[in-house]
Amino acid sequence: MSDPRPRERIGERAVNTVVDVSFALLFVGVAVTALTTVPLQNETEYDPNQAEYTTETLGSSTINVTYSVDTAETVVGDRSFDESDQLRRETHGSIASLAGDVAVAKGRFDDGPVLTSTGPPFEQALDERAQTALVESSFETNITAVWQPFDGASVRGRADVGQSPPDTGAVSTATMTVPSDMESVRSDAIEAVEYGGGYEAVAELLAEAVIEGYLPELESKRALERSSPDRTLTRQRYEGVAQAIDGADPDDESVTENLQLHSVDTADLNEYLVDHLGDQFQTELAARFESPAEAAAAASVGEVRIAVRTWQP
Repeated sequence: MSDPRPRERIGERAVNTVVDVSFALLFVGVAVTALTTVPLQNETEYDPNQAEYTTETLGSSTINVTYSVDTAETVVGDRSFDESDQLRRETHGSIASLAGDVAVAKGRFDDGPVLTSTGPPFEQALDERAQTALVESSFETNITAVWQPFDGASVRGRADVGQSPPDTGAVSTATMTVPSDMESVRSDAIEAVEYGGGYEAVAELLAEAVIEGYLPELESKRALERSSPDRTLTRQRYEGVAQAIDGADPDDESVTENLQLHSVDTADLNEYLVDHLGDQFQTELAARFESPAEAAAAASVGEVRIAVRTWQP
């Protein structure tokens, strides 16, 4: 597939926060782009004092989160690895931004397996730290983060942090968005359509952002060339993504040959996955949106929507 206008590949703007290899998760500051009252069943008018306190707590207060990837092999070749050194992850940021990171890390295609090994343990660790940080609040809080490249996409992720909202009683809700740390391609997609591109151009931009986000080319190459748990985790992710995308196959030569320790080629790997995911997204966009322009305007791969619910205990 081709873009009707020249542009640079999305190569250097990786989403390092969700990579299974032992790179430090990057701190992503919260960028609140919207804060509105959302009516829910049995809820009362949102208390502006609670909204101000919640926004300050989730957007300004930062926490440290540490967790281990306990599903990886701890022996590679003839070497064993200390889990505390090789499989431990540590990140720092606001509760809202970290919830957004978890939502991306828990991305999955439809009802398939989660695409990363970090997602579930990251969510559990964040939930524990967030509840500790909010223990002095005068009200209960639930944070739900949802990421999807566009409305109705087959791949999406969700994180739930805090207490479970009650079925009855007064519940107030506010929403905000935080960066997903994937490439925000909405403006590029709109421009591509203006230059004559169709669903295909929009789909290719979205597919590149998703693949480069989950499998950043340079970092993945370094990980695959090391004989360590990094290689195992990265290989597992490539195989999992290839399994999940329509038309792709983890047993295809384009995958197996380029994952060999002495012939790693993540550029070819990513191109293979982008091609197939682009075809899948093109079909989904055409079925979901009435025009390429509408599809381009709906591109949301670069953001995570956060819903914050508060209620009296």
